[in-house]
Amino acid sequence: MRTIVVGCLTAVLLATSIACTHVRHIADAPDPSAPEMIEATSVQVENRNWQDVVIYAFHDGTHTRLGTVNAAATLTFKLADNIVIKNGDLRFVAHAIGERRMFMSEPVILLSGQTALWTLESGLERSSLSVR
Repeated sequence: MRTIVVGCLTAVLLATSIACTHVRHIADAPDPSAPEMIEATSVQVENRNWQDVVIYAFHDGTHTRLGTVNAAATLTFKLADNIVIKNGDLRFVAHAIGERRMFMSEPVILLSGQTALWTLESGLERSSLSVR
């Protein structure tokens, strides 16, 4: 009887230890047919203004609020696919909180994966926009 109990316990321990272990597979080479990961299209805003600024994307006649950049801060916003259109007029709008007027950038064409760098100066009309 004791032999049967020891045998059963051994079988249970063996089954438990096998169930609790896992096999690590060595990563295979990347699949060439898999689609490439493309970085998101974005706008990086460096706010050198002394006020917090709300950033909008102006496209297709509408404004899309991207977010707020605090004074003396830099923030990157990812752009949705419907904002980045190949032949559209894309502009960025900065609205300093507490001011009545807004500043609109010059038109920019962004391709998928590119980043617009928008530097907002203390006088928003002196701001600059570039693409990388």
